[in-house]
Amino acid sequence: MKAMHYQNFVNKMDDVFQTYAEKTAIVDYVSEEIVNRYSYEALFEYTMRIKMALARQNVITKERVAVLTKTSAHSAMLLLALSYLGYVAVLLDVSLSLEERSRILKETKPSAIITTEKLLPLPEDELWSSHPVFCLQGAEGIMLQNPDHKACEKSKSFGDEDVLAMLYAPENNADVQRAEVTCQNIAFYAGFSAQYAEYDARARFLHLLPQTQVAGYTMLFINFLQGSEMAFVPEMSAEGLSMGLRAYEPTHLVMLPKVYETIRHKIETEIENRPKSAQLLFHSCKALSSTVRRVTGHGMKHLMRPFYASAFGRNIQVIGCEAYACPVETVRFFRDLGIGFLNLQSTTSR
Repeated sequence: MKAMHYQNFVNKMDDVFQTYAEKTAIVDYVSEEIVNRYSYEALFEYTMRIKMALARQNVITKERVAVLTKTSAHSAMLLLALSYLGYVAVLLDVSLSLEERSRILKETKPSAIITTEKLLPLPEDELWSSHPVFCLQGAEGIMLQNPDHKACEKSKSFGDEDVLAMLYAPENNADVQRAEVTCQNIAFYAGFSAQYAEYDARARFLHLLPQTQVAGYTMLFINFLQGSEMAFVPEMSAEGLSMGLRAYEPTHLVMLPKVYETIRHKIETEIENRPKSAQLLFHSCKALSSTVRRVTGHGMKHLMRPFYASAFGRNIQVIGCEAYACPVETVRFFRDLGIGFLNLQSTTSR
């Protein structure tokens, strides 16, 4: 693979902004009835507002900007903007203790901190007095909260210029793990997804992954670089998943393996509760779909759609898992239903 450096990365983002200017980039489900859509052009304008807000506080390119927010449509817009502008995002999982967050902020020496009103105050008063602190203001951008702050000590070492983000999150309830995401990482994942996950500008991705994990962060750019859509729900929960699948009907989805186990059980239970004739039809169609898949490599989504539509919606094409591998029998079950399944593993460790 050809090396991807920061300027190459920005050039690709420029191409996307221009090519898909009027196309929807982000879909924000405030509720099932209230939905906000942001085009690629609107995303670029948002990026320029972020640039101006940081520049007014003398936060310059390649400096670090700490981000403490939950996964949302607006945090996604922020992270895309920071990468395009050349800042290194320091992402902290909001479940970390105040002490741990304080330690990481002191260690990484960000030049600015961006958070939400719900997560204020900061771990220590010292950070409030010495760093520009911004709050997310929805689609309007960010707003400075402490105009009287003093000049902070900035990191004298920016490290690799191709690093886009430093991610800090607990792994398996253990110690905090640190990962760096580079332009080369993004290029690899984007290329892999385009080749193996049927990704193109028509893709509709329901984003349910924490952005402090490698998979959650990189999926932002995989979707962006393909000119596809991303939808976000108010909460990453069973209710949020159900609402997103019902209202958005995505073509692509990545979740934890245990969620697929639950969905598989739900589908099997629904089939068992149908008349014998319906059960026979399901097993016959599944056997045919399985044979065709093994012989040709192609799934029979149209044949199996009546059996999985209640769980995934009618548009689903590819699903996948992160964090740890999904059991083989579960992967085979969904592939036999005609749905592509990528059994990926990604962690927050290097």
